[in-house]
Amino acid sequence: MIEDMLLIWKLKNGQEQVLVRTYVKYKNYLLKIAYALVNNSEQVEDVVQDIFVSLAESAPRLRLDGNLKGYLVRSLINRVHNLKKA
Repeated sequence: MIEDMLLIWKLKNGQEQVLVRTYVKYKNYLLKIAYALVNNSEQVEDVVQDIFVSLAESAPRLRLDGNLKGYLVRSLINRVHNLKKA
């Protein structure tokens, strides 16, 4: 949790190298969840990549309480939901 708070702070302050650390830390966890929600392995990879792209784009505007993992999981679920609607 403390590391996540530091990651969020660094993201908000433009330290883009933190995206790599965040990606390494949460990629496999998010892939497991995505595989449980989506049957297509190509879509799973795309969804997870999209989440990190969105994180990079919205980093300066993030309003998180330190729960980066929860934010990423919610983003993943929303993205999968939208994918299924389309």
